[in-house]
Amino acid sequence: PEAEFIAGFRRRLDTFQGELLRIARERMHARAVTLDTWEQFLATFAGEQSTFAWCHWDGTPESEAKIKEATKATIRCVPLPGQGPDPEPGACIVSGRPSKQRVLIAKAY
Repeated sequence: PEAEFIAGFRRRLDTFQGELLRIARERMHARAVTLDTWEQFLATFAGEQSTFAWCHWDGTPESEAKIKEATKATIRCVPLPGQGPDPEPGACIVSGRPSKQRVLIAKAY
């Protein structure tokens, strides 16, 4: 009986955790935008609005600091292969320098 209880509890906990993850992913995808310019970025993060933005970043601490200074947003995820949008070359929204992929940027809320 104790083993059955523990196994059942673990199944329920796994189900609960899976549902929380599903809801969090849906929320992120529903609120995520793709931005290509600094002007778009500044307009999106004006005020206290919270959103997730996929943007090109050149990988430098200077560009990261400018993002935070201008908007209080920070880089939340540099996606691994298979995560986020497919890697595509582009230009950093801050510096215009080459970027290999987009990163996820957001404000704390």
